Amino acid sequence: MEKRFLAIDFGASSIKTVVAELMGERINILDLKKFRNEYFQSKGYYLWNVGYFLNVVSKIIEWAKDEYNVLSFGIDSWGVDFGIVFEDTPFLVFPLHYRNMFEHLDMVEDVVKDFGDGYLLFKKTGVFPHPYNTIFQIKLLKISTPDFFRQNFKILNIPQFLIYMLNGEKFSEYTMATTTQLYSITKRKWDDEILDYLKLNEENFGEINYPNGIIGSYKGMDIVNIPSHDTACAFCTLPFDDRDTLIISSGSWNVVGVKIQEPIVNKEAYEKEFSNEGTFEGKYRLVANIPGFWILEQILFELREQGGKIDYEKMIQLARNARINNRYLDLKDPELQSPGNIIDKIKSRIKEANLIGDVIKIALDSIVNEIYQVYQYFSNILKVKFKRLYLVGGGVKNELFCELLSRRLKLPVYIGFSESSAYGNIFSQIFINENMKNLSELKKFIRKSFEIKKID
Repeated sequence: MEKRFLAIDFGASSIKTVVAELMGERINILDLKKFRNEYFQSKGYYLWNVGYFLNVVSKIIEWAKDEYNVLSFGIDSWGVDFGIVFEDTPFLVFPLHYRNMFEHLDMVEDVVKDFGDGYLLFKKTGVFPHPYNTIFQIKLLKISTPDFFRQNFKILNIPQFLIYMLNGEKFSEYTMATTTQLYSITKRKWDDEILDYLKLNEENFGEINYPNGIIGSYKGMDIVNIPSHDTACAFCTLPFDDRDTLIISSGSWNVVGVKIQEPIVNKEAYEKEFSNEGTFEGKYRLVANIPGFWILEQILFELREQGGKIDYEKMIQLARNARINNRYLDLKDPELQSPGNIIDKIKSRIKEANLIGDVIKIALDSIVNEIYQVYQYFSNILKVKFKRLYLVGGGVKNELFCELLSRRLKLPVYIGFSESSAYGNIFSQIFINENMKNLSELKKFIRKSFEIKKID
């Protein structure tokens, strides 16, 4: 008899839902839907629209129950953002949008200085002190709206915040906790010194649960405590050996990572802005967040603004026909991170870029080069010889990118799932429901169920 599962995957720009069934050892995807995500501005802050979130989630659950009679569901999202719930009142504090923090960089710098320097924070938490991390968002709220913190409250990340609104459960989840810069990688609990600094205690957060069971129900469906950080879910789709596979979750930003047994917190890892984030099995993944396909999206936008009748496929074809090779931009350059005149900015940096195909090819080569640099650093830091690259996310649809990647890294590229977080959400539910002993069992199910294309 088949068992059916529902994934609800929150991204910064869209909400994806997948229904899948397990028949024997085969996983079949039955349905996939997308909804826009929504935030608003209030009193100078961007806030996530939790009322809209809850409305969409309720509709998804009703639809999946009526159409497919699903057994369970799990919710995942991006990291760091959170809401606040109170013990004695139904009122909620809507989650801040992480992009608010780029307008408060002076405050972020002050917090870092209070801990000595950024490296000390990195050593404690394993996470590079990015401005949007939870520690800095809490500090901003404590300064701007201190009344929130004079009541009995709990701080919950987005998936747990939504689960609380569905059935009242209050808890934290390991993979999400590791993104906050509040989690001690040595004590494997909330960091006492950081909480003292924020004038908080462990009671203000849910107990950290590892993703390994059912944590409640809603309308007759089990709520599964999956790895609720979307990147952790994406890594659950890996069908190969963890130790010698470089994983890329591709999109506007690319997350390049590898699974590791213990966190890497040396000075070199800090200087490269790497982070150690939790995995489904309670270990870590060393990851780098680097510029991805945003620059191509900007080029396409500008071409259309100029009246060009062009789509993404045509743009990639122009790049394929270009004769320019091995010319690289520094995609971390602030000017190349800012919208506007991207095509002119590229031409001003590389004079040989005469044709639009040259511009697109240079952008693609530069994306690949950013990945290549991380690949080299990982190889040196971890003393590992990678045998393959596993690609998920939007980049799987760009065959030229895959070819360039394989050529530059001299590795075969295996093409995974474009909706990798939603699929990983499903796969982790199956792992938990079937009481699997280790991830090798799940990998076998994945290999039996899906064709993994290879490019080399």
